[in-house]
Amino acid sequence: MTAHRRWSTTGCQGGRPSARESLWAPSEASYELDSRYQFVAVDEAFATITGYEDDRLLGEHASLVYPDAAVDRVETLARTLVETSREDTAGRSAEADGDGTATDDHENVENADETSKNDHGGPTDLRSAGPRVTLDLTLRTAAGDEIVCTHQLQVTTPSDGTERVVATVRTDPDGTDRPETCRHSSTGEQEPGQEGESSTGDATGVDGDRPAALSTAIERIRDGVYALDADLQYTFVNEGARDLLGLDGASDADDDPALFRTAHERAMEHQRPFTVEAYHPPIDGWIEARLYPDESGVTVHVSDRTPWRAREEGLESGYQRFRSVFEDAHDAILVGDESGIVAANPAACDLFDTSRSELRGRSLIEFVHDDHDVETAWEQFLDDGRFRGSFSVVRSDGDERVVECNAVADVRPGIHLSILRDVTETRKRERQLERQRERLTALDHVYTVVRELNDAIVTGSTRADLERIVCDSLADSPSYEFAFVAGVDPSDGAVSKRAEAGVDGYLESIPISTDPDEPAGQGPLGQAARTQETQVSNDVFTDPEFEPWRDDARERGYRAAAAVPITHDGALYGVLGVTSARSQAFTDEERTVVGQLGEILGHAIAAHERKRVLLGETVIELELVIDDAVEFFDGPSMADRSVQFDRVVSIGDDQYLEYGTTAVETFPEFERLVESVPHWDRVTPLDESGGTVRFELEITSPPMFSVIDAHGGYVESAALHDGTYTTTLHFPQDTDVRAVTDAIEEVYPGVRTIARRQVTPADASIGQLQSHLAHELTDRQRSALETAYYAGYFEWPRDSSGEEIAATLDVSPATFHEHLRSAQEKLVAAILEGPDAARPGSTDD
Repeated sequence: MTAHRRWSTTGCQGGRPSARESLWAPSEASYELDSRYQFVAVDEAFATITGYEDDRLLGEHASLVYPDAAVDRVETLARTLVETSREDTAGRSAEADGDGTATDDHENVENADETSKNDHGGPTDLRSAGPRVTLDLTLRTAAGDEIVCTHQLQVTTPSDGTERVVATVRTDPDGTDRPETCRHSSTGEQEPGQEGESSTGDATGVDGDRPAALSTAIERIRDGVYALDADLQYTFVNEGARDLLGLDGASDADDDPALFRTAHERAMEHQRPFTVEAYHPPIDGWIEARLYPDESGVTVHVSDRTPWRAREEGLESGYQRFRSVFEDAHDAILVGDESGIVAANPAACDLFDTSRSELRGRSLIEFVHDDHDVETAWEQFLDDGRFRGSFSVVRSDGDERVVECNAVADVRPGIHLSILRDVTETRKRERQLERQRERLTALDHVYTVVRELNDAIVTGSTRADLERIVCDSLADSPSYEFAFVAGVDPSDGAVSKRAEAGVDGYLESIPISTDPDEPAGQGPLGQAARTQETQVSNDVFTDPEFEPWRDDARERGYRAAAAVPITHDGALYGVLGVTSARSQAFTDEERTVVGQLGEILGHAIAAHERKRVLLGETVIELELVIDDAVEFFDGPSMADRSVQFDRVVSIGDDQYLEYGTTAVETFPEFERLVESVPHWDRVTPLDESGGTVRFELEITSPPMFSVIDAHGGYVESAALHDGTYTTTLHFPQDTDVRAVTDAIEEVYPGVRTIARRQVTPADASIGQLQSHLAHELTDRQRSALETAYYAGYFEWPRDSSGEEIAATLDVSPATFHEHLRSAQEKLVAAILEGPDAARPGSTDD
């Protein structure tokens, strides 16, 4: 929420303070000059003041930003500082050698081996430093403006041993942030209003004839004052100077402390006032000396700078800590005013993928995504003084990032602070977790639908009931909008409504087809009907194949749609449709589980159709012939051979047992035929008597039986005579016979339908009993009973034992006997008590 302005040069001239001055008082910038007075390090603040980029300044001579007079003065003072520093160092070393009590005056300077240049190019890596000089210099900006700023110059010795000039530039020339100090412009003219000018002049040449009143007045000054003549002999020393420097009235040039000796000489040589600051070991503190020379001598005002130095160091330490937080923060920090950015930390540069110089002067509004009303937000921010919220920003590389912003207006008058955190990845993870929670909830709802469907199957619900239960359960789930079951006419592909929930008249209100050449046939439903595979559109507003139904999706409020074929063994019973308001709803596991609904429903409908055949009074009977059937399998010709198939029993997992008889002399040839037919696994003789063999044929995934089972039919009888296969099949009355024969013809080309008729059971009582048992017996009970009967379990002696039949059914002997006992109990009860009787204690398993 920070719109910002470029730093104004008027801030150094008594005008409105700049953003950096206001936020980071005292306002300081810094740079380093090498021995050739070329910039070797500059910080961001100095670059801001001058208006030059950091890289533009590095390597340039100081004359780029200073007038010639100022450069000459800097060079002169630098030489003075170098000499003073060397003398001071030598003096302290000698003192240390003499009594071992020399005080280290560099304890606050970081060792070069422990410090490196900071990332904004500021001066660091110092090993030792000498006295400092404070003066005002005129600075020339890139725009041609001239600014008078306070400079503190100090000579340092980096780790490479070369001497450098370190300058600290203050942009507060009025001196309000420091104690009273005499400062001058780059021309050497003393500023108006400086105290001590007249007194200093009077002090010069003080001797025993000085008026007593003036001498007394000077003695009252707490700071030190002393005067030297043209030969630099002491002519006056007040009590403050004696206490600070150890001088007395009899002091002469030979007693002059090395601390300021060079400064005295330079003052007389150049005849310009200046200020110098240095460490004084006897008091273990810093002394500031203001020198006022003229042709007759020098008057010096000295004061203890230690408290102020400690204050400045404290302020500097606080500033450096704040700067460290600013520079090292992981969050982006921007500082500025109402028209431009004035400061940005590295994290902000990373966030926007740009440099500080490119950010400076720009507005955050430029980066905010178009979908955010920035003007209103900015006005509200200024009114409230705070902003907290999130929005999207666009980086320079075009990448879009989501940020959380905390902004405070007027942290200093007209200065705003913004902290932005990149939460793009966090939001992505949150969305992923939310989608995961939604998927888990949806899966739980689908599993609930599966349980309800299974319960309905167990209770013997009709096909219409099963379809309605699935639709109702899905529509009642908060994960889905509505559901429907559509019927598909196999003859012409016409689509009709069978059930729906959560919606009214959906299929009648939209264009729908299974024709691949029509646009309405390209959607999920049409493709599911043709491919018999689950089809989804996880974003209906971007899926080009869903274009015909987008207006309907907007009106009904769904984003994703799935079409699940209801199939069993290749037979299509319809298509289950379900919609969701969640984008990407039908992915991964959810798509798989929803697809299983079609398989479960298809299996249940197929089982229901088979029961309808067994329970119905009238069925469709088809008689089919496959000429030369054995030629399909490259087996024996079976010429003049005959095999009778009496019964087919489904034992689950697309496995069947077929029982039949053949002549003893035919059985060996039949065994060779079994070996040549891929889906015939094994034949086992059960009984050999009377010249015939009764056998059990194990079959896996037989193409014809799968088609018959899928359409709710069963094999009434079958036979193989002289290589030709004939079979009689029974189906429910509403079976699509054409679909059945077409499916069989795909496997056995040339199959012929020689008869199609409607038949009814010859014996009503037997039909009634069979209908009753078909309804009462479970699939496992029926398989156990039929297998036991046709395997000769009830013969005496038995053709097959219970253990052998259990192994054939792939169950334990105990389980087989349990299923068989329950089936026998129901059979006997129906015979003795009538089909409608219910025997207490009977169990279903």
